Amino acid sequence: MATIHIAYERESESTMLSELLTGRGHKVIRSANGIEALEAARRDPPDLVLSDILLPKMDGFALCRKWKQDERLQSIPFIFFTTRHDDPKYERFAEELNADRFLARPSEPDALVSAIDELLARSKAMGTGTERLPVLNEANVRLSMQVIELQAQSRKLVESEASFRKLFDASPCPQWVTDQGSQRHVLVNESALDLLGYTREEFLALVSNDLDGTVSSSALPRGIQSLRRKDGHSLALLRDTRSIEFRGKKAELNAACDLTEHAETLASLERELKLQRSILESGPDGLLLIDIDGHVLDANPAYCTLTGYSKSDLLNRTFASLEIGTTPNDSRQAISKPEARYASRHRHKSGKMIDVEVTENEPPGQGGLRVIYIHEVSPRAAELGQRRLAAGLELQHFSYDLDEVALMRRAAELAASFLGSPFSAVLNVSPAGKDLAVAVRFTAGQSSAERVEERPRPLGRTGVWSEVVKTGLPLVANMTKNRAAIEGLPDIQRCVVAPFREQGETKGLLAVANRASDYSEEDKDELAQFAEELWKIVKAKRSHLITMRQLQRADIAMESLIAMLSRMIEIHDPHTSGSASRVAGLAVALGRELGLDGQKQHSLRNAALLHDIGSVLVPAAILGKPHPLTELEMALVRMHPRAGKSLLASIDFNSPVADIVEQHHERLDGSGYPNGLKGEAILFEARILGVADVVEAMCSRRAERPALGIDAALEELERNAGRLYDSRVVTACTGLFRQHGFLLPS
Repeated sequence: MATIHIAYERESESTMLSELLTGRGHKVIRSANGIEALEAARRDPPDLVLSDILLPKMDGFALCRKWKQDERLQSIPFIFFTTRHDDPKYERFAEELNADRFLARPSEPDALVSAIDELLARSKAMGTGTERLPVLNEANVRLSMQVIELQAQSRKLVESEASFRKLFDASPCPQWVTDQGSQRHVLVNESALDLLGYTREEFLALVSNDLDGTVSSSALPRGIQSLRRKDGHSLALLRDTRSIEFRGKKAELNAACDLTEHAETLASLERELKLQRSILESGPDGLLLIDIDGHVLDANPAYCTLTGYSKSDLLNRTFASLEIGTTPNDSRQAISKPEARYASRHRHKSGKMIDVEVTENEPPGQGGLRVIYIHEVSPRAAELGQRRLAAGLELQHFSYDLDEVALMRRAAELAASFLGSPFSAVLNVSPAGKDLAVAVRFTAGQSSAERVEERPRPLGRTGVWSEVVKTGLPLVANMTKNRAAIEGLPDIQRCVVAPFREQGETKGLLAVANRASDYSEEDKDELAQFAEELWKIVKAKRSHLITMRQLQRADIAMESLIAMLSRMIEIHDPHTSGSASRVAGLAVALGRELGLDGQKQHSLRNAALLHDIGSVLVPAAILGKPHPLTELEMALVRMHPRAGKSLLASIDFNSPVADIVEQHHERLDGSGYPNGLKGEAILFEARILGVADVVEAMCSRRAERPALGIDAALEELERNAGRLYDSRVVTACTGLFRQHGFLLPS
């Protein structure tokens, strides 16, 4: 066993060489720069040194020169093993410095092992001596003339790193790099500084925990993390963190997407759902939830009070057993499918009959579940309530087809109709509650309600309008003489007014007026309920619009993140530039041809763009090698699908993108990797991606071969259809190219 000193800046290359040498029984000492390697060797000389050319603080040539000048070290074999420079002049430099070996790309690991064994054997036989010192002195003279050229090469590398920094700094996606050891931030771009509100100096003085938000992760949607701005405000971010090597140390690259508004909207919707549930539970009318077979699944307290049954008495009973009798079928008034309203009787637990009004609603997409509202009514109230329910159900039915203005116009018409009034109007109240403006006006005889654009008028301190605005309660006014109303309305004699309320404030008014007979308290209650239902629909439309805008912004942010990750793959392996977009174009075309829906096509596209992301963990020298790979190198390459799943697992794509990426090299007969899956155990999308990847790879030039062409690719698919590749996917692919003239994206 020999002691071998490895001098490499890149940890991935140092680790690979260390594993190779320790596996052969050698002891390995590792240094990340030339000065550290020289000092360690002077303290405890090794049996052999293995060095890269480019090292921080002292490069490999300077290390070799000082090594051969040191009487204790000059007889110890010195090997250059580098994949960064294959220019013949570098080998000449090494020979002039009297280095024992110079192995450059495409040297195989086996050649390195053979050289090490030979030099160790020769060193053991020769012992130590100073016979090579004159040669080294002469080499030093020649080397000094070439140092200038090496320094110029180093400047080019610095300029290359600066170009990469420009790409990092210009990214619209907030990014920063954190040192794993100290947890201090060492690099940040302008997007992250703008998002978090720090100056660059302030941010680089922070440690990772300083950014932790105050919102618990359990209170946020899955995949969202809380980070704190400088001003103390917590942000909800979609954040991806992965391990990288930065300046010779282990670090973490953080990429974030701001979803704060989206998370707040979701939280608001959840609060709204809880509120609606509490309203139903505490409402005065009965409510039953019925399954497709007519059995009771749930009942609210109001229905239990109305009928005298406990909730446990009602569960699993049929709804038909609760009804004593209904009006004849031809007298039921079906408002709009799947809603219906009719009069009926329900039996109290004591046996007495209860006249009720029943409203059935079958929410879309709920597998036949029905929501049934039961309202106890008097004969007169039943008729009025039926008209109001019909109006409300019509609004619900058309709420998705009408914009807010059209909805208000139709509501004014319906309000006038079910209360038998010749006039109705919708009025807007100013935020301060001091001004009133007519927004919609309807008069009997018009074909439809008209939109009015009147300027706001002072509300005044007294009167029906000001009373309803101040108290937030509906009001009936039956006056003996006509009274002048605000501009935009006719003179009013009789009227009933109901408010639109939100968070304790009156936002608007719904008014009907000038009926020949007085309005009653029942009229007021029905109009108030109708106004409340109308305002809920309006708020739901506004919330839906806000949510859709937030989701669109989230989709844009996700697309930016995917594009950034795809670009990082190409930077790591320039030989595959454009490969991901070509694979994505073909994969989506195949998915469309095979009948995948839009959501699955979108997932397939994302997986295709990121299918090689795991390759960033494979050394670039192996990916770009122009010769066949050794077994050790091939084993490293076959890690990339599983590494890709690991990198993508923390991102919530709302689809199995990470699993598709992991499985795209699996084959039907189990000969694929990394898990050897067979047949239907492989996701269908992964089978599509696998075919698209094979076609693109064979049609593209690679470091080790020229492009083979589409004919060779299709022959490969047809030859192995049903064995390696899914026959349906192969048929779709050959049809795309041969019948439809499909071309890979350029």
